[in-house]
Amino acid sequence: MAWTSQQENAINARNSSIIVSAAAGSGKTAVLTERLAKLIADPDSGVRADRMIIVTFTNDAAAEMKKRLDMKLRALINDDPANEHLLKQQVLLQSAKISTINSFCFELIRDNITDQGITSGFGVLDDTDNAVIRSQAMDDLLNYYSENDYEKISFMYDRFCIRSYRSLSAVISKADEFLASVTLRDKWLELAEKEYSKPFSDSIYYKSLIESVKRRVDRGVRIADECLNMVTAIFPDRENYPQAEKSFAVAEDDYDKFCELQKIFDSGRFPNEEEAARLTAFGDLVRVTAKTPHNKSLRELYKAKRDQLKKIPAGVIDSISSVESDYRESAEVTMVLTEMLRKYQEFIWKRKCEKNSISFDDGERLAIELLADIDENGRIVPSETARQTAEHYDIIMIDEYQDSNNKEDLIFKLISKNFKHDSSGEPMYGDNVFLVGDVKQSIYRFRLANPRNFINTLRSSEPYTAESKSPNKAILLNRNFRSSEGVIDFVNYVFGQIMTERCGDINYNEDEMLYFGAEEYRDCGNTQAHIAFIVDDPDEDEDDKSYNSDINTEAVYTAGKIAEMIESGTEVILKDGSKRPCIPSDFSILVRGNKYINVYDDELQKVGVPEKGK
Repeated sequence: MAWTSQQENAINARNSSIIVSAAAGSGKTAVLTERLAKLIADPDSGVRADRMIIVTFTNDAAAEMKKRLDMKLRALINDDPANEHLLKQQVLLQSAKISTINSFCFELIRDNITDQGITSGFGVLDDTDNAVIRSQAMDDLLNYYSENDYEKISFMYDRFCIRSYRSLSAVISKADEFLASVTLRDKWLELAEKEYSKPFSDSIYYKSLIESVKRRVDRGVRIADECLNMVTAIFPDRENYPQAEKSFAVAEDDYDKFCELQKIFDSGRFPNEEEAARLTAFGDLVRVTAKTPHNKSLRELYKAKRDQLKKIPAGVIDSISSVESDYRESAEVTMVLTEMLRKYQEFIWKRKCEKNSISFDDGERLAIELLADIDENGRIVPSETARQTAEHYDIIMIDEYQDSNNKEDLIFKLISKNFKHDSSGEPMYGDNVFLVGDVKQSIYRFRLANPRNFINTLRSSEPYTAESKSPNKAILLNRNFRSSEGVIDFVNYVFGQIMTERCGDINYNEDEMLYFGAEEYRDCGNTQAHIAFIVDDPDEDEDDKSYNSDINTEAVYTAGKIAEMIESGTEVILKDGSKRPCIPSDFSILVRGNKYINVYDDELQKVGVPEKGK
């Protein structure tokens, strides 16, 4: 197989950690397999096949990776059957840790079990069993506070339970689910308590509020300046007309108020009572008669803009007052809630220990407890177990890295060789890690995945060159070998319009774009994307009785289009460049949920197109 220069870099890069941003259809799996096979086959690489950690997203992907590597090694052995190194590596490969993150964590816990209430023979709870235990523990928690500390639970009921006590259960459960995404749960709770123990003016919320109101006031300054310019345009001869001069003075006073307000917030403080009263008071609009020459339509626009402007200072002052009040109440709630969350976990863990079973989340949490320590500066550092684990393994490879959560990310940082911190004291990967993913394909935030891990690691890595001595390098695989130029152009156009740092976490620039790589599709003719806008609402003049809302017009259109293309013999191009008329298996219909599959199935059957729904 002929590799591109990008792929060759990903396969052959050595002596540093590598993060690969691998776009859709870029040959990622083939590159991963080739890289690992080369490392195992090279006696000078220092990589033992049983000292690799290869993390995949699913068990099927792990089995497939192990199968591919075994096949690669067998092919090399067939070419060189007397090579003792290859023979040894093939045997060792059977003991390699090629698994999901959960399997890795469970094995780590079993190998390092301590006095945590469970034994090394622990079971793994499925979602249903875990939900039952959480529900039972919630009942335990509420009963405990009702019997032992009614004042606190009454306090929480007053704030969260307008209609039902279940609202408090939902709050605690939701907060506990959030804490599942936090690397060090207890440390986070301690920091929350510490933050809310501060006076409001010293808190992070005060700083955040200052920044927020500054943005609003800065916008007000811009609007006030626009109003001032508008008044000049409304009254071209204002020096000769008192009403025009007064109008300009009012606009100038508005502008000065906002400049003063801006200066106050820039100094890092809020307006005092006298300043607030003065800066929220605006003079009336000057009445202008027909005797004063002016642009009437522009003045109407000015009036509307000034009305908008006058609302800003009062809104800012009100928000300050409400946020400070909310902060004090939130502080009271937080202190009780953090205590309840700790108690809730105690009840959950007690029930899990009774069953000698843990959840997937527990696996990651317990793994971090084994691997992480806190140094005298409050930084996360590897424990002795983590240092021993890092010493044992030669390489760590993580597939689908964009879908890792915060705990998973920390686990592999802690067991990488030569673990280090960045300038702000945050953990960084060492120099034996190979990370692969594509932030544009991150779809598991609902499972607490954090694509920012991928983005931050990519940005902190130096673009790969053979000469670079950086311990962390980045390689882009952005050539697509799966699609025609028309598809590539369409994808780039859509994402170029909608994907920005604020919407999608990245700017869809030249580094993120797809580039055409499937040369067999180079001369495949018209492959433009087509968008069909389907209106399924009845026309205004259509008889309501003739309109059937049960008909899915999208499914009808799609089935008809497929039948039409099959009937007309629309050609498709195969990988070898040859052409043939399309058949039903060439088409794929993506739907938002399984409930729509039968709808499309019915419509395809009506037009005689066989299908296979998944």
